[in-house]
Amino acid sequence: MTKIGRNEPCPCGSGLKYKKCCLHNKKQDSSQPQKASEGVKVTVRQAIDDIAQDAIKKLEKIKVMGVFVLFATDKGDAWLLEITDKDAIRIATKGKVCEIELDENPETIMINWSHKYSITNKKFTTTAYRNKRKAEYENYPIAKINKAIKKAKEKLSPELLKELHIKNESNK
Repeated sequence: MTKIGRNEPCPCGSGLKYKKCCLHNKKQDSSQPQKASEGVKVTVRQAIDDIAQDAIKKLEKIKVMGVFVLFATDKGDAWLLEITDKDAIRIATKGKVCEIELDENPETIMINWSHKYSITNKKFTTTAYRNKRKAEYENYPIAKINKAIKKAKEKLSPELLKELHIKNESNK
């Protein structure tokens, strides 16, 4: 599980501490989701919900959010990727939303990652943590996903990338 403390840099890539940035989005009216273009930071939960809707509609979309890359395919699949540890969690499959464990509160963002991912030879490959089962996806927009990952990495310094995660005892 990944945990981002309130005094750690915000995963949205703003350069601010989490407590001074996306932490405060939890206090806003969640019945009216707001986009980052309106001057409000989008929470991880909002970004997941948005990409899930794209998957339901079978729209190919890719979004970069700090150390996270979210994508939906025209086949109705969607994933949330974490670029530093190459963790992943499936958001949707064949147009149906999957249940994910996400705890985003004023202190931390915790995600119970279900897979490790890699991108090689134009294939998106996942390995499930639970049973070590591998799966390959050949028709994903690999070039666009790689470009988004590169863009996310360019925005964050190596020092910042190292500081973003606090490992708990189960991750050691």
